[in-house]
Formats: sequence, structure tokens, C-alpha cells
Amino acid sequence: MEKIKNIYNKILQNKKNIIAGFVVLVIVAVIFSLFSEKNKEMYAIDSTRGHKTAQGYPGGLVESDMEMDMVEEKAYTQNFAEKVSGSDAASYLENRKVIKNANLSLTVKNLSDSRKNIEDIVAKNSGYISNIRANNYSYEKRLNITAKVPNKTFYNVNQEVKSQKGVEKVNSENISLQDVTKRYTDLELRIKNKKTEEEQYRQIMKKAVKIEDILKVTNALNKVRNEIERLEISFKNLDQQVSFSTLDIELISVVDKKIEGEVWSPTTEIKIAFENLKNNLKDLYSEILNFVAKLPIYIFYLIILLIGFKILKLLFRFVKSKL
Repeated sequence: MEKIKNIYNKILQNKKNIIAGFVVLVIVAVIFSLFSEKNKEMYAIDSTRGHKTAQGYPGGLVESDMEMDMVEEKAYTQNFAEKVSGSDAASYLENRKVIKNANLSLTVKNLSDSRKNIEDIVAKNSGYISNIRANNYSYEKRLNITAKVPNKTFYNVNQEVKSQKGVEKVNSENISLQDVTKRYTDLELRIKNKKTEEEQYRQIMKKAVKIEDILKVTNALNKVRNEIERLEISFKNLDQQVSFSTLDIELISVVDKKIEGEVWSPTTEIKIAFENLKNNLKDLYSEILNFVAKLPIYIFYLIILLIGFKILKLLFRFVKSKL
């Protein structure tokens, strides 16, 4: 009993430190949960500085971008092959399901011409444009194009877009591949099993005589049918992502490259300053809206912290009253 009292006295002496530590731990856990993201098995190409890197990519010189893409996909394929051994490897690699995405930023001479070229390239490869967004500034014009192309033509379209006439510079390029074969086959198998289960219930329904039995089978059948529809929607969305790769292309056209040279004027500088101010105000407004939208979440976490603090305080009082 004396030892328990000594422990309790030590707890009381360090009560503030213990509470502060608990609060800090909760805050760290909340921040980590807000900003942590699920790690994905991805393959990346980074050409912002004029070179490319890849996880597990064997070193060596490659003369053309197209050849580089092929070698990189081969290296990526080998990485996945290591996960499957024996005679199943060839079948796995042949039937693997991979979601491909690319982000390109290009400086071009003329936005309209480049847009027309991209639309022609995508249409020629049986793809389509899903979104176009334009932004005009006093010093440059930007056009963002999102294109969907068949998985097999992904590298060809990417290369044609980069090498089209009128491209002055490839500012950045990022390609990501995500293998979803396991998820794809799992959904297929679950749908197949659910349909088998549905058919079994239908056979039981044909033999059911009692109203009670009919109602039970009907409820079970409806439940299975809803599950099948949910799985089929997930499978359809995944299959769409696998079948059609996404290219997000940013086109930039500089309005006046000699702004600091012969064309400089106070009026132009003032216009640019006001344009920058307007963009900064837009960003600030967006940040404020984002904060206001998340405010209920922050309030909820604050309430949780206060409740935890209150419970801890009551716990100390309870322990003190029992000793």
C-alpha cells in the first residue's frame, strides 16, 4: 500500500508534464493521420533536369526517348516478374493490369497550333480529350489538356506529344505505373462467386413453398444482387483506368520573352505586378475557403482533446479518492 501511495505522489508531482505529453502525443497522431498517404508501388520518371531515373532501373546510355521508355518498362516488368516464380511468370507478365499516367509540361510557340496537334495525335490513336482548361496572364498563356488513350498506345502518344512541331522545351515529365493485377483478378473472382451464389438462391426460390422461406430467400437474393452491382461498378471503374491511360499536358506560351530587355517599360512592369497581386489574392481566397471547409474537422479534434483532458483529470481525482 505504501508503494502505491509513493507512485501516486510521484504522478501528482509530474501531473502537468504527463498531461502535456499526452496532449502532444494526440496532436502528433492527428497531424500524422491528416497528412499521411497510403504508399503505392510506383515507377517514376523525372526529366525536370534533363535526365531520367527509375526505381530498379539498370544504368546505361539510351539514345532516344522512345528507346528509354521501352527499356524502362522492361525494367519495371522484371521487377514484377520477381514476385512470380516458375512457369506462371510469363502468364502473369502477359496478363498484368497496369494503370499508366503521365504529366507533361511543354513550352510551345503557339497554343492553338499545339492544341490542334495534340487533338490529332490523340484521335489518331483512338483516344479522346476529357478536359481542357485555359489561363491567360500578361506575361504568358497556359493551356491544360487531359487526354485518355488506349493503354497500348501510351508511350507512342507521349513521345509524339513531346516531339510535335512547335515545342520549344520539355519543362518536366513524369510517368507513373501502378500494377493492379491482384485487385483486378480479385474483383473478377468475387463477382463470379457472387453470381454463383445468386444462381443457387434462384434455384432454392423455385423449390420454396412456405411464405416464410420465400421471404428469407428473397432477402438473401436482394443482398447478393446489391453486392454484385457494387462489385461490378468497382470493376468497371478499375477496368476503365487500366484500358485507358491518362496524359495531363500543360502547354505554356510566353507572351513577351524580352520583358527585361528592349521591350521593358514601367507600364508593363505595373501590369505584371497587378497581375501577380491578383493571382496571389486568388490563392489566398482559395486557402481561406479551404480552411473554412476543414474548420469543423479541426473543431471536432479540439473537442476530442478537451474530452480526453477532462477524462484524464477525472481519473486522477478518482484514484486520489480511493487512496
